[in-house]
Amino acid sequence: MEVIRKIVNQISPYMRSYGYKFSQKCFYRIQNDIAYCVQFDVPSGFVYASFFIMPLYMPCKNRYYTYGNRISSLYNSRSLPLPRAANDEEIEKWCTFLCYDLEDKVFPFWRKISTPKQLVNVVEQKGYSTGPFFLCIPVQISRLEMFSYLYMEEFAKLSLVIQRYPQDVQISNSLTQTIRNSYLHESETVAQLMHEDVSECRSFCTETIEDTLRKCFK
Repeated sequence: MEVIRKIVNQISPYMRSYGYKFSQKCFYRIQNDIAYCVQFDVPSGFVYASFFIMPLYMPCKNRYYTYGNRISSLYNSRSLPLPRAANDEEIEKWCTFLCYDLEDKVFPFWRKISTPKQLVNVVEQKGYSTGPFFLCIPVQISRLEMFSYLYMEEFAKLSLVIQRYPQDVQISNSLTQTIRNSYLHESETVAQLMHEDVSECRSFCTETIEDTLRKCFK
């Protein structure tokens, strides 16, 4: 799409200066087995920029925005939805505002969660209230904790999450039955891994990371 191409050309030097690569409408940078992403979509007559993270050790089928939001939803954001028919001057101005919002709002938050340990620390401190940065439901925070603790081999904390996780899944009315069943199956797999040799946990995480990279970033 022409407007996306112009946006990408405009902000590529800025994003690449921070080590971001570009693939399929998405700038991404991978650090400590977490992908930090800025993606562009045109669901209607407007262009939206979204930011999100993807812990590579969490099973997935494709890219997902669960742990992120649209940049225009952030407080005092300057990068409001851009009309699809915007001219070059409007695109240039929007890209300037977008880079400002990334520099001022998104990147500072991401620096606070630059490792899986920092990520779960933020979640532990804020509980289910992660403000505008993670636009997701409580069970998805629990899922994030579950796989992060498995990855970090913090089995005592993982055990506590496993105990409450089935209830978190069951009371989440926004989940389809298919997703609910998938989440419950995941928790059973993780619970079983807890009782295996630690090498099994490491193999699971390594294989999941490789699978996520193959599906989403290569």
